[in-house]
Amino acid sequence: MITTTKVVLLLVLFEACFGIEYYKTHNKKVDMDALVKDKDRFNVVTECLLDIGPCDEVIQSYKDITQSAVEGACDRCNSELKHLAVGYMQGLEKNNPKYYAEYLKKYDPNGIYMDKFKAAIAGF
Repeated sequence: MITTTKVVLLLVLFEACFGIEYYKTHNKKVDMDALVKDKDRFNVVTECLLDIGPCDEVIQSYKDITQSAVEGACDRCNSELKHLAVGYMQGLEKNNPKYYAEYLKKYDPNGIYMDKFKAAIAGF
């Protein structure tokens, strides 16, 4: 008979053996602090994420995972990606409230994921 304890143990062993498959993005390093300070460049990135502007290959790779990352509380994000996410979200909320509201509407229209997402990336 399979008990809950056995199922949990099997899941833990499975994850230990196979690990988490982290999100894959473009390999180019992104300096989020510099991006947040460059308002024009930051808006280009945000407009891509909001489907109101063009995307380059690097930003498209992040856009491709954004919905899943928000809904999954960044469960497949490595530490570097969490650091980028927290920097981006803080910059967006502080520097462009209008785009922040549009971001929430696009990626969390029912208001059920963002608090968990922000909690998961806090401290990175």
